[in-house]
Amino acid sequence: MMLLFDQDYATAMYGKEQEKIGEKRGKKIGKRIGAIETTVKMCKRFGSTIEEAVNMLIEDFGLTSEKATKYVNNLWKN
Repeated sequence: MMLLFDQDYATAMYGKEQEKIGEKRGKKIGKRIGAIETTVKMCKRFGSTIEEAVNMLIEDFGLTSEKATKYVNNLWKN
């Protein structure tokens, strides 16, 4: 019985630790996506071409050409 309690406690503690790690990772990803969105919107606002915006995302954020193009195409519409 004691072993089961200890295992449950350890599992709960591990779960809490993983939840904190997930929250931190989520915030970091959210900030990065926000920066990408801002970059695309600023490119559009200041008259850059779609190709220039894609290249900026590739250079500044290390995105692949495919991902950068996807972001720009989705955000350029707005």
